[in-house]
Amino acid sequence: ESGLGKRICLYQLLNKCKTTMGCHLFKERLSNPITNIDKLQSRYQLNEELILTEQNYSVASTDKFGSPLYRIRDVLTQIKNVDNYFRKFVIQKINPYEVSPLIESLNFGLDLSCLLKQITKQNSKTNKYTQINKLIPSSKLTQTIEKLISQVNNTMIYNNCPRIWVELENNFFKEGVFQELDDLQNDINTDRNFVDEL
Repeated sequence: ESGLGKRICLYQLLNKCKTTMGCHLFKERLSNPITNIDKLQSRYQLNEELILTEQNYSVASTDKFGSPLYRIRDVLTQIKNVDNYFRKFVIQKINPYEVSPLIESLNFGLDLSCLLKQITKQNSKTNKYTQINKLIPSSKLTQTIEKLISQVNNTMIYNNCPRIWVELENNFFKEGVFQELDDLQNDINTDRNFVDEL
């Protein structure tokens, strides 16, 4: 029981996750504990590597906001549930306004990858970070994500993306992407200018 007399479950007591995806993963792992010794050992080793990184930082500095774990958690808080967005992409049910948070989350994911590389590089002389290195995406995957981000940024105008379709007032694709939509937007602009002049 909590201090207020309310009962809380083990999940609520132990959950310190910063992201929706982390909460889902934690709940799944708590509900279905693994029996594979190799996987369990690799998870323990990852925890040891993260704790050791934090301890090495604590010896050299007293600034908790610059600590590796604080920085990792800070980046993680910026990442939305990208699994959900990609699922919507696949079934073609994503709304235009959801593209912006997806792209922002992918950018933060790339930032996290750089941060993990930086952590392992700084401490590579004293420790081997085999498990942290496994978290870093391959260069091929990184390039694919960067290409997707670039393509979306070169295609869409995020400010024109409405939360609901009836609020759509302007083309949310940049000029030159779809000629038919460009022509429609020009007609709309001409009509607006005409009405404004009246």
